Amino acid sequence: MQQKRPLKFLLITLIVLSLLIGIVIYILVQRGTVYERISMTDGLGINIHEVSANEIELLAELGVTWVRIDLTWERIETEPGDYEYSETNYDELAEAIEANGMQPYFILSYGNPLYSGDQSIETSAGQDHFASFVRETVQRYKGMGGVWEIWNEPNYDEHWLTEPTYEPYADLVHKAAPIIKDIDPTATVAGPAMLNLNGDSLVWMEELFKRDVLEYLDAISVHPYRHTPPETVSGDYEMLRELIDQYTEREDVEIFSGEWGYSLTSLPDDVNEHQANYLVRMMLVNEMNDIPISIWYGLRDNGTDWTNELHHFGLMDAQSQQKPAYTSFNTFIDLFTDYQYQKRWETHDEVYALEFKNPNAGSLYALWTTSDQTQSLTLPLEAGIGTIMTISGQEEAVEWTEEGFNLDVSGSPVYLMVEE
Repeated sequence: MQQKRPLKFLLITLIVLSLLIGIVIYILVQRGTVYERISMTDGLGINIHEVSANEIELLAELGVTWVRIDLTWERIETEPGDYEYSETNYDELAEAIEANGMQPYFILSYGNPLYSGDQSIETSAGQDHFASFVRETVQRYKGMGGVWEIWNEPNYDEHWLTEPTYEPYADLVHKAAPIIKDIDPTATVAGPAMLNLNGDSLVWMEELFKRDVLEYLDAISVHPYRHTPPETVSGDYEMLRELIDQYTEREDVEIFSGEWGYSLTSLPDDVNEHQANYLVRMMLVNEMNDIPISIWYGLRDNGTDWTNELHHFGLMDAQSQQKPAYTSFNTFIDLFTDYQYQKRWETHDEVYALEFKNPNAGSLYALWTTSDQTQSLTLPLEAGIGTIMTISGQEEAVEWTEEGFNLDVSGSPVYLMVEE
């Protein structure tokens, strides 16, 4: 009997440990840690507007993982209590997302004229109706390992028409987020999809944080649009992180770049090339700042009016012709799949040299400058050989001595693949 006690004790210990591990995993899932990025490209996505499987096929060809799209309340519930998902093509959309191995970034968006005269939801009754819409919708599309974003840009007067916006929006989060988490344990709950990331918008965000939303959201989503280069976002992310730390002790709250792009109308000469450059630099800078999801706005242009900035953000024009930005995005995804970010090498401030690793393929470097002039760069690498690739996919074999790799870099990033 005495010889059996250690074995019995070991079995009991293993059972207890298994239960504890199961509890920890359950808690993590409930908190929203629903996806694991193997490489940086696992966090890349596109915002679309057309609700069709064809759009998903286009995104699959491009190679992105995430599909951000509105699940529009007034389109789904046109009669009180009657929710339509098939005729609105949302069922077709969800099936196409799953069939192509992608993940949804669903926006639970906007008011409904059945219950409110404008885009905002001010009353408790209106919020209850929105909560019913959330319950029905999440129940239908649960288990997809997706992001559920509550509203879109509530700090923007066209998307929330009454002031102040932060208080009723916070109430909406308090009501909707628990419903999502209860129905879909695989969900990541995001908000507020705040327009812009600057001093004024952060003042609005702080008012939101004062109302306890950080205990309900797994990710703070922002739209860091700007007419300055993408690299200027780093300080804004830092301020947002400091604000998050000020209002919660949680360490698992992520920041998502839920929507960001550059319109051709806001760029200097050679606008198509600038857009392609900024797209790549935006994705790289987001990765450098530990932003796990980056959504580009958007797939195709919304129109052809050159006086309307909103018409020219797309990777394709209004006739679905691919722009250079499409090629640069496709090249980027193909090249960086299975690579993980390591560090930014020490250079002078205007030059960026980011290192990525793939255990099976060696090192990959992304190199560029924010200066209008080319800048000289020396990477202190051991003597070796490799390949330089442009953002459009053009390749050139290179070699260097023990003195390091020398290159003149411009505002258009290049990739150095080092042969191990």
